Amino acid sequence: MTVEAVLRQRATRIRPSGRILAGRVLFLVAAPVLPALLACTVGWLAAWLTVREYPSEVGARRVVEAGRAGAVTWVAGRGRG
Repeated sequence: MTVEAVLRQRATRIRPSGRILAGRVLFLVAAPVLPALLACTVGWLAAWLTVREYPSEVGARRVVEAGRAGAVTWVAGRGRG
């Protein structure tokens, strides 16, 4: 074998191991965050499946309906009145 063939063969062996090492490092960095990300995803999915309307949506709908009826008596930041 020539020197170039040996170097080419060696380079092809090194590249995959470098990619594997990069994947392991990425996993080790991301591992502490994964449980929190999974918990957030599960919580969001549970809320999406079980909650009909968020409280902010209910409040916004009431303000819009009251505004249509001309009975807006309170706006955030202006106080009651």
